[in-house]
Amino acid sequence: MAKKQNYRPCQSTKGGHFLALYDDMVESKAWEQLTANDTVLYIAIAIKFKPKYINGILVTTNENDLSIVKKEYLKLMHQTTFFKAIDHLIDLGFIKVVESRYALRESTIYGLSNMWYYYDTNEFIIKNECKRVKNRTSNVISNYF
Repeated sequence: MAKKQNYRPCQSTKGGHFLALYDDMVESKAWEQLTANDTVLYIAIAIKFKPKYINGILVTTNENDLSIVKKEYLKLMHQTTFFKAIDHLIDLGFIKVVESRYALRESTIYGLSNMWYYYDTNEFIIKNECKRVKNRTSNVISNYF
């Protein structure tokens, strides 16, 4: 008798982490604006999201504690392309800066955002503190030096 498989052919046989990309996100006006590099970077960051469930109830997540180090993103794209893609993901509302470590020369902490849902509406607002330090208004940048 053949052994039953408990995974689908498109899944890892090791039971790896699952990344959900929901229809409303992929079909959104904001998603249409993404380049291939933006999409690759979003997946690279979003795959680090790890929810913790107990008895089917979400108890904690790291959705506001995600980072990507230089060694990781250089495997995906050139540094200039990375910064362009990360800024585009922020500008479209897919991710946000949670903690900038620009002055310390450490990796920025990012968080997942659902502002993409409001893209191209009056409710779409990307706050200054959600952007990278380089892209904030000059009075905010001066606080770091």
